[in-house]
Amino acid sequence: MFPELNRRWRGTVERFPAAGFALGVGFCLILAACGTSEPTPTPTPAPTPTPSGEMSEPAMMMGIDELVNGPTDIDRFDDPELQKRWNDLIAAAQAEGQLVVVGGSAAVEMRPWAKFFSDKYGIEVRTSGGTSSAIVARVLAERAAGRYTVDLFLSGLETVTTQLVPAGAMQPIEPVLFHPNVTDLTKWYPGERIYADGDGLYTFLFASNKPGPGLRPGWYNTNNLSQEEVLSVKNMWEFLETDWSIVSTPVTGSGGGGAWNSAWYHPDLGQDWVEAYFRNPNVTWLNDARLILDGLVRGAYDVEFASQSLPGEAERLVESGAPIASMTDLVEDTWEGVGVIGGGGSGNMVSATQAPAHPAVQQLYLNWFLTQEGQTQRHLLGTVRNPSQSLRLDVTEMGEVDPTDVRDPNANYTFLYQQQEFNAEQAFEDMRALFREIHG
Repeated sequence: MFPELNRRWRGTVERFPAAGFALGVGFCLILAACGTSEPTPTPTPAPTPTPSGEMSEPAMMMGIDELVNGPTDIDRFDDPELQKRWNDLIAAAQAEGQLVVVGGSAAVEMRPWAKFFSDKYGIEVRTSGGTSSAIVARVLAERAAGRYTVDLFLSGLETVTTQLVPAGAMQPIEPVLFHPNVTDLTKWYPGERIYADGDGLYTFLFASNKPGPGLRPGWYNTNNLSQEEVLSVKNMWEFLETDWSIVSTPVTGSGGGGAWNSAWYHPDLGQDWVEAYFRNPNVTWLNDARLILDGLVRGAYDVEFASQSLPGEAERLVESGAPIASMTDLVEDTWEGVGVIGGGGSGNMVSATQAPAHPAVQQLYLNWFLTQEGQTQRHLLGTVRNPSQSLRLDVTEMGEVDPTDVRDPNANYTFLYQQQEFNAEQAFEDMRALFREIHG
C-alpha cells in the first residue's frame, strides 16, 4: 500500500530520555487518587451462605433475574452430581472467604462486578491495579520466597506470555472450567473459546475490542492538535506520515504489548508498519506511565500511543479539565482498513495463577464470571470505562458497552488470534530484536 514508507525512516529514533522533568503539583495530587499497589477490598459482605444454589437478596436486587434472555439461574442444575459439585465448590469457596486479583487497569475496572460476585456468594474480593512491571516484580518476588498470595491476573498479553508463564506462575485455565454454561462452545463467538497465548492455555479471551480498521492512537493534546487536524488522518499509515510528536512505551518494556502484537499480525499493517513506527524520528520512547501522561498534559507530546497507563487516570484528568481527549473516540468512524477483532489488553482476558492463594474461590469466580450472568453483569456494571463487548453470543444486554463498539451480527471480521501464523511469544521476541537492532 505504501511501498516506500519502510525505506523513509532510516534515521535514529530518539532514545529513552532521562526521566528528569518534574510532574506538576496538580497532576501529582490527581495521581494520588490512583489505585495503590496494595489490594483494595470490596466492602466485607455478610450474606447468608448459599450452598444450596439460592441467590442472596443483595444479588437479586442487582438484576440477576432481569437478563434479556429471561431468568438464567446459573446456580441450579438438572444433574444431581453436577449440582452437588457446584454446591460443594460454593461451600469451599466461602470457607476460604477471599479472592485476590492483581493486574493493570482491569483490576480497578472490575470492582463493580466484583462486588456483585461478593454479595452473591459472601466472598470478599481484593483487587490491586498498577503498572505491569511493578506488579509482576512484586508477585514473582513473593513466589520466589514461597508466598502465594494471588488468585487471578488481569494483565495484558505481553506480561503473561513473556514474564509470568516462563516463570511458572500461571496454570492452564481449561481444566478449571466445568460449568456447562461456560463450556458450551455454541455460546461463544466465533464458535470456540479463544486463548490469546501461543500455547492456547493461559490467557482466556472473554471480550474483544471494537471491530474496525485495526489500531488507533490513544490520547492527544487538544492545545497542540485541533479536531480538524486529527480527523485529517484516515488510517494508521497516514498517522505515520504526520509530523506529530508521539510518545510510546517501547516493546522492550512493559505495557502496550497487545497493541504491538495486533499491529504485527494486522493484514493492513504487519511487520513493515511496525518497523516503520520503530524508526519514526517523531516518537519518544518512555517506560514510565506518569511521565507519559504528564508530558502529554503539558504539551510535550501531541499523541500517546501503545503505552502503559495508570488505571483510569487519563479519564480523571479529562474530568479535571486537562487539555487531552481520546483520539480513538474521535477517529473511530473515519479510519479506513480491514475489520479486525483483537483484545490483547488486560480488560479483555483473564489468567489464573498456579498454586493460587484461594483455589476454590479462583475456580468459582472463573466459572461464574464466564457464564451469561457474569458477562452480562460486566456489561451492566462496567462504568469505569466502557467495557469491550463480551465474546459470549447470549449476552445481549449491552449495558455500559459503547453502542458503536458492538459487533454487527451480519458482518464478517478477521479475528487476529485465529490466524494460523499467530504466535504471541514469537512476535514479541522478533519485535524486541528488531527494536534493539534499531535503538541498541
